[in-house]
Amino acid sequence: MLQKFRVKKSEKGKRLDSFLHGKMEDWSHRKIKQSINHREVSVNGQVQLVSGWFLKAGDVVTLQESQAKIGLADRSRYHFVPVLYEDDALLITNKPALIDYDSFVLNVNAYLKRTNEKRFLRTYYPYVGQIHRLDKETSGILLFTKKKSANTVADQFRGRKVKKIYTAVVWGSVEKEHGIIEAGIKKGIFKDGKKVEISEADDAKESRTEYWVVERYDNIATLLKVRLVTGRTHQIRVHMTHINHPLVGDKIYGSKVPGTMVPMVPGTMVPMVPIKVPIKRQALHAHQLEFTHPITNKPLKIEAPLPLDIEQLIDFFREKV
Repeated sequence: MLQKFRVKKSEKGKRLDSFLHGKMEDWSHRKIKQSINHREVSVNGQVQLVSGWFLKAGDVVTLQESQAKIGLADRSRYHFVPVLYEDDALLITNKPALIDYDSFVLNVNAYLKRTNEKRFLRTYYPYVGQIHRLDKETSGILLFTKKKSANTVADQFRGRKVKKIYTAVVWGSVEKEHGIIEAGIKKGIFKDGKKVEISEADDAKESRTEYWVVERYDNIATLLKVRLVTGRTHQIRVHMTHINHPLVGDKIYGSKVPGTMVPMVPGTMVPMVPIKVPIKRQALHAHQLEFTHPITNKPLKIEAPLPLDIEQLIDFFREKV
């Protein structure tokens, strides 16, 4: 789609990206920058790759969005977006496992574009506000905003006012019915592909995870309800390994044996006999989200049902008992 804008006297001196953001109100800064990088923006007929290019009065800015890029998400094999809740301000989805975050965002964008074009019978450029993330292998609740005024919900995440509950299956029999893990986490590049590690260094981030035992499967595994109090990268994964109960299926912080998941001797990191389990990823699901709606100020509680692979894993361990 081709769009042209002439720079007014009152707009002279504006950066190219800021100018376009004012014209394309439903577009995020990231999408505008991507369009510039993809050679889709020109000034006075010349492709302009500098986001900070200063405009003069009378300049003609042309935006030609690539049809190939528009269709990228529609061609994805992960086209379906499971919706748990939607209104004019929020879209809350149930992300399937084994889909990386950026690919899922593309599909959310395609979903909003498609549904709104059917609704308004015109070309629609959705705004997709990205508030929090999930790992590729983690399934469950992901919240997006559909307009900028709803982005204040991010303040609730930063202020730890959002209740985030996960379902996890870990190796070994967790002894305490309820526990709190407080261990600093440091980001970096570590061995075996780890992005974080437990650390007492000054630059380590305060991290807190709370858990409750739901079911135990002898000494083999435990089903947990986990509350993420802080939201550090890979926090639940590294905290569970820290207390010698790594997530079943975690190939980075847990088992390193191809095709198997190795439980540990309770209270140690000594491997027991390998057990092949019916899951191809870490057994972690973002199950519940509680927060205040940023527009209506009403409380919202959203739940995402357990995916089939975790249900099958639970049944597998129940049969072992």
